[in-house]
Amino acid sequence: MKYRSRNAVVAMLAAGLLVLGGLSGVAAHGPGGGPGKVPGLPGSSARPLPSGWAWPSDLKTQPVKSHQPDPSNKPDPSEKPKVTPPPFSCVPVPTPSATASSVGDAANAGKLAGRGFSWAAEVAAFRDHVNAQQQKVNADKQKVFCNMIALRKTLDAQISGRIRTLQQWATQIGKSGLGASDLATVDGELNGLIADLQALKTKVDGETTLADLQADYQTLAGHASMYRTVQLWITDLLDAEQVIKAGTELTTLENKIAAEIAAAPAAPETADAQIFLNNMKLAVSAAEARVAPLPASLLAITPAQLADGSAMATLTSARVQAGLASWYVRVARMMGSWAERELKEATAPSKAAATPTATPI
Repeated sequence: MKYRSRNAVVAMLAAGLLVLGGLSGVAAHGPGGGPGKVPGLPGSSARPLPSGWAWPSDLKTQPVKSHQPDPSNKPDPSEKPKVTPPPFSCVPVPTPSATASSVGDAANAGKLAGRGFSWAAEVAAFRDHVNAQQQKVNADKQKVFCNMIALRKTLDAQISGRIRTLQQWATQIGKSGLGASDLATVDGELNGLIADLQALKTKVDGETTLADLQADYQTLAGHASMYRTVQLWITDLLDAEQVIKAGTELTTLENKIAAEIAAAPAAPETADAQIFLNNMKLAVSAAEARVAPLPASLLAITPAQLADGSAMATLTSARVQAGLASWYVRVARMMGSWAERELKEATAPSKAAATPTATPI
């Protein structure tokens, strides 16, 4: 790309990213006032992080946490206990079908002139079809939920599946690069959930009545929203760690480009490369400002907040901030790529001028 053809593009991008950097309120690689001065983020991680980034660390050993109710916390007698209605009934209830006379009367009343078509008859037929399908669904449920052997097998499979999912999340977090203490916080949460599920499986395997198994099913179904919340929690932590890893890579790339600019000859393309590098630093700085507070706020969430859904506001906010940080990372990579392209043009050997040939007279 030639220098003159890029002036407008360079000016626009530079102006936009300067605004971006101004809104971030931080200098490149120094969120919170410089390296190691990020308020509220003490401690360090197991692997080196970019300048100005830190993971929160708890010095105490994290115990295995449980989502089971605390016996010392007695329920408020003024509050009505929440009761989840049963999702099925073992008493077959036949769905009444429309009588021939009523369908015939509706058909005669709704016939279109000369066509023998009745909307009422069509609606009645559709209603009967829906009722028949619902009866089939109810019958299939009853085969499982109204039989001890089938229900126990279903519960064992669902519990084992959730345990495997939690173990997979633990493996992903273990590879994310979290510090040892922060990793212990997450492992303590996941281990607590696994312990609760293992206890429920033991209970299911020892039940002797269908009613007890149905109650166990209700217990597991009642925790579905909690598992979804925990999944969001794990996802937000992994997203934040991905931005931190990207910051390390971008810092290395910045240093490489800066050295190449210093060694490049003075040329319009070299000046363009410096502009792109400056914008790259602004984008990285904006990403740092977005992601720096996330680990502290996410790791401060308690098991009780995950269980009752009160952590959703924090999780939603963290997801938005991580998404913005990821966007800034993509912008920084684009700026770095453009800077390298300009340097390649600036250092490319000039083409030798063509030797004029004599024109025969």
